[in-house]
Amino acid sequence: MLRSRPSMHPLTSMGQPLIALFWWLLVLTDPSVGLAGLSGEEPVHVKLVKALEGVSGTRMLADVAQLSSSDLNGRQTGTADDLRSGLLVAERFQSLGLQPGGTEVLKPLSHPWATTTAVTATQIGGIAQLELSSDSSAISARPGEDYLPILDSPSVDVTAPVVFVGYGISDPTRGFDEYAGVDVQKRIVLFFRGKPEGYAAPVSQADKVRVAREKGAIAFLTLTGPILSAYESRRGLSTGPMAYYGHVDGEHTLPGCWISPALAEKTLSAQQRSLRDVQETLNRTLTPQSASTGMQAHLAWESKQAPGTLVNILGVIQGADSPASSDRNETVLVGAHRDHFGRQAGLLFSGADDNASGTAVLLEVATALIHSGTTPRRSIVFASFSGEEQNLLGSRLYVSRPARPL
Repeated sequence: MLRSRPSMHPLTSMGQPLIALFWWLLVLTDPSVGLAGLSGEEPVHVKLVKALEGVSGTRMLADVAQLSSSDLNGRQTGTADDLRSGLLVAERFQSLGLQPGGTEVLKPLSHPWATTTAVTATQIGGIAQLELSSDSSAISARPGEDYLPILDSPSVDVTAPVVFVGYGISDPTRGFDEYAGVDVQKRIVLFFRGKPEGYAAPVSQADKVRVAREKGAIAFLTLTGPILSAYESRRGLSTGPMAYYGHVDGEHTLPGCWISPALAEKTLSAQQRSLRDVQETLNRTLTPQSASTGMQAHLAWESKQAPGTLVNILGVIQGADSPASSDRNETVLVGAHRDHFGRQAGLLFSGADDNASGTAVLLEVATALIHSGTTPRRSIVFASFSGEEQNLLGSRLYVSRPARPL
């Protein structure tokens, strides 16, 4: 839920990052920087103040509220909701007087603000189920708080024993094989995200899913352990269930869930060891801790796939010394992704801070620069990307079909 803030000056509400962004834009685009008094232009700091005076925290909050409202259903890439959010951005660009930077027209607009490509949108319909049980007990799990299906997971309805496989790494050549001596055939594997601190080789979540399938597992559970790496701590990574696309091709994928450490702790309770203790031992010794948990898991949900269209929206402030016909233009690119996860497993992922907030700042920077009357030397391309949550598809599309030469 979006909460209102007390009224404050834009400089106070947005702080140093927005000031730095405007300064960077003006330094890169303004011909008079460093030459104030010689070129007859206003000094850059005067233009900076003018631009910042036009910044409206109220307007940005309104944009965040609109983009993250239930009406737009979480703006999942490839859906009609993401298209509607793209139209909102294009309409704003048009009203500000930006030039269209795309190649395709989105109705009801009449100018080419968009670049598009075909994608597949996957939605977990209804309520996903995850139930854990043993001979003597059953564990209730709540969607969102205790678990989330991997968002591009295939449909599933399976019950099987759960086997803990540490970090889910099988690397006999480096002497670290967490599947050695463990039977995971027709079982559900449970593993930590990431890798032990002492393990040097790169390994992705998709690699782990492929290995689990090769070893005969029929589904997986994954979690962020209680011990975070320095990188994870710097990022402020949460240990709760993550909304996440697996990005594993259909031939090698498995149905899976991201679960909370609390739920994993209960799953490992038969081993009489804490989750932290197990992870600490793995990190310190690189000695596999794999074992049957004595628990069974039931996973059930339906995944629906539908063809869709990814939509990037591109608007341009044309530079004074860079005619549109020139291939030698230097261009400043300002971008933010617009998409989020949509509605999945009966839950709405509204994406207020991922990334409606970034989109609101993108719009506000364009608004403030236009209203300041500043004509930049270099052109500025404002890009509202979709597909970020699906392996940066929108950014990749832009690189393949840029609005200005890269």
